[in-house]
Amino acid sequence: VVRVGSEVKGFGLGDRLVVCAANSLRRHFVFDPDLAYTMPFPKDMSAAQAVVTPLPFIAAMYSVEQLGCLQAGETVLIHHTAAGMSLATIQLAQQKGARVIVVVQSDAAAAQLSGLAETINIEHEDLEIAVRALTGGRGVDLVIDAQNKFAELDVAVLAEFGRLVSISGAGVQRGVTMNGIANRHDVSLLVGDVNNLLVARPNCVRQML
Repeated sequence: VVRVGSEVKGFGLGDRLVVCAANSLRRHFVFDPDLAYTMPFPKDMSAAQAVVTPLPFIAAMYSVEQLGCLQAGETVLIHHTAAGMSLATIQLAQQKGARVIVVVQSDAAAAQLSGLAETINIEHEDLEIAVRALTGGRGVDLVIDAQNKFAELDVAVLAEFGRLVSISGAGVQRGVTMNGIANRHDVSLLVGDVNNLLVARPNCVRQML
């Protein structure tokens, strides 16, 4: 902290903080404490770790808990990305006692997740056939997709009363997704806009963290 407003309480010059807020990826950032999540800088974290940790876990908690309502004993299918969100989502889902199946698109990604979760490598496997084989034909209770390239398949692999959580950026795929869901009487589509969540619902972010 290099400057504090006259009416701001609880912060002092020189404080080291982790701040999670919209549009905060910049060298200097002015924020309203009522509109951002802040915490003391963890002593056991490097600066790089502190920078990349909050947002992936916010996205994971919003997807798994708030939107997906994942319960112990359920099965979740997670589309793996290079960003940290998918790893945070895997960790959170496992903590909740769910069975985790991860979709990867390369042998390298499959090797990275070896021992961490069950994987389906769509470079070599058909997604729907693989999901049905792993679940005894039942399908999965929850799909979390931050890539949004497999809309029809996401719907096809859902079990009865399954939920599909589509993370922001799915605009191109939503029409396809809605067409697929229109043919199912029992499934739900939930769209998460994490960036807007930080702006519109800062208290929700504080409660999650």
